[in-house]
Amino acid sequence: MAERWQGQVERFRVDSVVAGQMLEGHRTVRLQGRWGTPGTDTAQRGWFLVSTDQPLGLLAAYLLEPASEDGVATWNLLGGDPTAGRDSPIVRSRRAVKVGVVALP
Repeated sequence: MAERWQGQVERFRVDSVVAGQMLEGHRTVRLQGRWGTPGTDTAQRGWFLVSTDQPLGLLAAYLLEPASEDGVATWNLLGGDPTAGRDSPIVRSRRAVKVGVVALP
């Protein structure tokens, strides 16, 4: 994001973390939890915004869903160890986000 944005978002609260088997040099992780009630939050300049209003929007939503069976959380690609009782670093907005962005190639 090229600028700061404030609006309604939902956060995924991790209830439990189940470590899976080693596969292709990665230990898979299964997150169980729930999306919380929407609340006001601020996204800082430099955050990534992934719109689902694009040809591969459904795929993007699947990969970013914390409880997905084959997404970025499953393959532990978010950095750090997910912890039960804490929020996932991925937030979602059910409304269109109007903010300046820098397109990545």
